[in-house]
Amino acid sequence: MSQHSYICHEHDEMHLEDIYVDITLVEGQVETKSGRKSNKGLDKACKIYNIDEGEHAAISTDNLFDFSEREQRETKVIALLGRAGIGKSVLVQRVCLDWVNGSFGQFEFVFWFKCRTLNLEKQYKLRDLLFEPFLPALRDTGEVFQYLCHHPDKVLVIVDDFEDFQDCDGLLQPTTCPSREKPQSVRQLLAGLLQKKLLRGCTVLVTARPRGTFNQYLTRVDKVVEVMGFSPQHREEFVRKYFEDSSLAVKVSECLQQHRFMLSFCFIPLFCRFLCFILKAKHRAGDKCLTLPATLTSLFQSIFQVLLQSGAYTRSGTQTPALLAKHKANLLRLSTLAYSGVQSHSSVCAESETAAMTNFALKHGFLRPFLMNGQEREQECGKAFSHSALQNFLGAMYLLFSEDVKCKGLLRIIMLEQKKKRSQEDWLDIVRRALVGLAFQEGSDFIDCFVNNPKNKVKSKKQKSLQRYLGELDTSALSGVRLLELCHCVHETQNPELATRVASKLNETLSFLRTRLTPPDIFVLLHLMQKSPRKFCIDLRETGIDLPGIRQFVELKNVTSFRVSVTDAVKLWEHLEQTGEEELLHTSLLKFSVNPFEVNSLKDIDDLDLLVQLHKGRRFLSCAKNACGSELHELPAVSSLQTLEFALGPVIGPQGFQKLAKILPALQSLKSLDLEGPSAQKIKLSENQIGDEGAERLAEVLSELTSLEKLTLSRNQITDRGAQTLARSLPKLKSLRTLSLYDNIIGDKGAEKLAEILPAMTSLKVLE
Repeated sequence: MSQHSYICHEHDEMHLEDIYVDITLVEGQVETKSGRKSNKGLDKACKIYNIDEGEHAAISTDNLFDFSEREQRETKVIALLGRAGIGKSVLVQRVCLDWVNGSFGQFEFVFWFKCRTLNLEKQYKLRDLLFEPFLPALRDTGEVFQYLCHHPDKVLVIVDDFEDFQDCDGLLQPTTCPSREKPQSVRQLLAGLLQKKLLRGCTVLVTARPRGTFNQYLTRVDKVVEVMGFSPQHREEFVRKYFEDSSLAVKVSECLQQHRFMLSFCFIPLFCRFLCFILKAKHRAGDKCLTLPATLTSLFQSIFQVLLQSGAYTRSGTQTPALLAKHKANLLRLSTLAYSGVQSHSSVCAESETAAMTNFALKHGFLRPFLMNGQEREQECGKAFSHSALQNFLGAMYLLFSEDVKCKGLLRIIMLEQKKKRSQEDWLDIVRRALVGLAFQEGSDFIDCFVNNPKNKVKSKKQKSLQRYLGELDTSALSGVRLLELCHCVHETQNPELATRVASKLNETLSFLRTRLTPPDIFVLLHLMQKSPRKFCIDLRETGIDLPGIRQFVELKNVTSFRVSVTDAVKLWEHLEQTGEEELLHTSLLKFSVNPFEVNSLKDIDDLDLLVQLHKGRRFLSCAKNACGSELHELPAVSSLQTLEFALGPVIGPQGFQKLAKILPALQSLKSLDLEGPSAQKIKLSENQIGDEGAERLAEVLSELTSLEKLTLSRNQITDRGAQTLARSLPKLKSLRTLSLYDNIIGDKGAEKLAEILPAMTSLKVLE
């Protein structure tokens, strides 16, 4: 239980108690995407929090099983979500260990199932499924089973690595009530637990990847917890624990700070451990100057070399060619099985007809064995790749070096353009990046081993195809996620010409709205933006970006405007004010934009009101000075706001508009006021229904909106009364060119009053 290793290697084996570091957890909110292209089963995801929201949603491991309300006999299902390597299974292992040591006392029984170990072909009674793997020597399980059936609230069932459960569709479809006494398949028993029919009242914890196969069940769980990985403080603590020598730990931390791209991956515990593993191997080999690779491809190659050499890392690399040549056939066969697993979304390695390959992979840590329940009392041993990242790298080797994969087929596999049908999660990300990195690498022992035949032009042809494909991609046609993946691929090539070419094609307006941005994403995006001759406006709202990340975009000279949530912007300004960075504060105030501003919630009105108050009170402005010492006299985000769209809907629309009307006079540059709402919301919300009271409140402030050119009041339940009030104020809008009033309840009296003022509205060109 307590022995733990990410990497099957003697120098990475440590006790969990000695190496474990807490990770950041947040309680998530599930959102369902809508639209013609959305898949009802899969287009569910956790809301991406801004900084304040993330801080408020943070929980500790101790609170993982806490619920505000719990019926005594109601099963609670918790989804623990996180990307591969983020620490889900390690957290589960820690929970089990803490339970053994007396924590989580609400549970008397904890059953931890790794999905890959389950025998899907065998039929079990519920009692046998629970006790056979954990207490095979226990003869009389009947009495214990009856106890937990009568006290299900004392039972915790953990279903770990849901992606490895290959028969997962339809688990929540209504079925006949499963019997705990009748032999059934694992699938039927799991369905009974998730449908809250078996052991009703227990707690079920499922670990899964975001946008993975478990996504279709997210709206049916009782609690969603996201694993966000290491904070910088967690990373430093992990490095100190990994290296017994404190002076070496300091050197490693310094080395990480000098390699910013590798450092950016350290929020993922697995990659942090990979890097520590490589640096420990270098230190043991006598390297006095610790360095790290520049790309993920090179990192995986370094790991392979250490694994092949059984820990004997050599600076000269003289052993590498011989080792690679010796194991070339095994590696190529293993790469075929790895890619087969990637295609089926499984880390379990299919049985190989070559015992030599299996023994090689187990010996060197590419595979690790696991026990699974076999027929009757026998136990079968399965094999799984030690981690999906290494499996994906092996899969990339197969795609590059296999003559069975032609150039056209290769491009179809790794294409970045939006497909009509998207898989639950893009399992190809690391495969794609490693493939490109390997294809562009020249002169390394690793590559030369597989292309040592001069007549073998496979790699060369594929490299040219990839370079042409990446260089000719239309970046404007890519979603935010795909554009980031392109940036990663370009970085892996380490090809300056390709980077410059792609950078020159980036759109001047970059939106990553509702696209999660991780530290590596930020690094590769900034890397390309710095090479571009263009000026950028970038939208970073709902990306999960932190303050250091926002700061990097603000500092970039060719970023002319940026957008984050108002609370994140204020947090940045407060930080810069406290640290006395007047020039950067001035730059951030100048570049921050909220145009167009969309009101989709009451909080949006509060945020706009906050900006207006900062604008009126000149908060931050007196502390913000440019290089010449000049101050700002107004907040540009407020003084330059030109478009405001209001879409609260009929329930809170009237209330929300009364609050908004108090703010409107401060928006002196406002040119377009849309009280019908943006087109995407019109069908969904139908109307705002500000009514006559809203129209009268608007009429009171219209005279102060001297720059207004377009006013949309359609579908707002305005009657003759409201129209007559508006008619008295509309002529004061000397710049108004478009007025929309359709789908209201305006009768003859209101229409007559509006008709009377038209001759005075000389600027008006369109009336709807």
